[in-house]
Amino acid sequence: MDALQGASLVYDGSAAAISYTGIVDALDLFDEEQGSDKVIFVHPKQVTVLRKDANFLSADKYQAGVMVSGEIGMVAGCRVVPSKKVPQAAYGDDSVSCYSCPIVKLETDPEVEDEIPALTIYRKREVNVETERKPKIRTTEITADEFYVAVLSNEAKVVLAHFKA
Repeated sequence: MDALQGASLVYDGSAAAISYTGIVDALDLFDEEQGSDKVIFVHPKQVTVLRKDANFLSADKYQAGVMVSGEIGMVAGCRVVPSKKVPQAAYGDDSVSCYSCPIVKLETDPEVEDEIPALTIYRKREVNVETERKPKIRTTEITADEFYVAVLSNEAKVVLAHFKA
């Protein structure tokens, strides 16, 4: 989520709470000819407002097998995924408390855009599993770690939408 917060396309909807209209206005910043799959990450405190919106399509009304992991529904063609990692901070001239909700394009279409994904994960090391046997207490400790970093590799595929908290 931290990597997405550095997006250069920013929609200022800090005057109002999250809504269908605000999401549509934010999507227009992509300036695309054809629609593509997108996901919007929202804070769980914004979910109630979206569910009450007449344009919200709940995930239980989908056909089987067409969901993103964690998806609760769809609004304005965006898959809605709640995450407590969506930051809340002061934004704008009035320092209004806002949620910074990233909207990310998921698919690539080589005919109309480049193939670089929005996020890239660089691994320093694969998973390393270590074991340590403690014979006196008859236990084995198993630990695993992996080192990686996620970076924003294509800013044209991310819009950071600010909505009033």
